[in-house]
Amino acid sequence: MRSIRWEHVTLEQIEAIGCGFERFDDMMLFVEEMLCAHPHFFHVIEKTKLSVCFTNDFCGESFPDIPALRMFFYYDQDCVYMVAIDAGPEYDKEIS
Repeated sequence: MRSIRWEHVTLEQIEAIGCGFERFDDMMLFVEEMLCAHPHFFHVIEKTKLSVCFTNDFCGESFPDIPALRMFFYYDQDCVYMVAIDAGPEYDKEIS
């Protein structure tokens, strides 16, 4: 099974989410299971190797205190490489 590697995600990105690190870690346990087992289920951004995960698509009801997140990543056979996270309103999912 793959593991998560935090490549370019910064402390500032996680702090901007505003839910606290412990709550973010709780949500990430749920997200990591899906990303590590099935990264190919997520949309690949055209002309890049990046995929995007919208957390509200599969865990929003379990974590109503955490805003909708977009998590950008790429993966190989061994790892999922998290490169950015941002929070905001429901996102327009029309990503090229």
